[in-house]
Amino acid sequence: MSRWEKVLLVALPVAILLSAACRFIYHTDGEYSYWITLYRESVAWLEGRCTELNTPGACSTAQNRRSFLSSLESYRQSVTAWWWPTLILAAIAWVAVLAALVSIAWKFLCRHRG
Repeated sequence: MSRWEKVLLVALPVAILLSAACRFIYHTDGEYSYWITLYRESVAWLEGRCTELNTPGACSTAQNRRSFLSSLESYRQSVTAWWWPTLILAAIAWVAVLAALVSIAWKFLCRHRG
């Protein structure tokens, strides 16, 4: 097994794994953005209801949703912090896969020409 074949053997699974991680981060960010927007509207409505009517049920629900909203935002930030490092590593892995494939194809073509 040549050196480029070994590179391909390692780089291809790594590139696929990192691409899946990028996709997970992207979709997780979209889902959390949706729920954060939804909860923000709900909290704003409940807080307005609490100040308007001063009902204990609406006030406690608003506080619970406010704390849940802050935990959602915190989790979203921790997930999206991995976006750029994962994207850069995936790009490097795919470049390694491409270089290995080009090298293997070149050797194959040279062997069969001459």
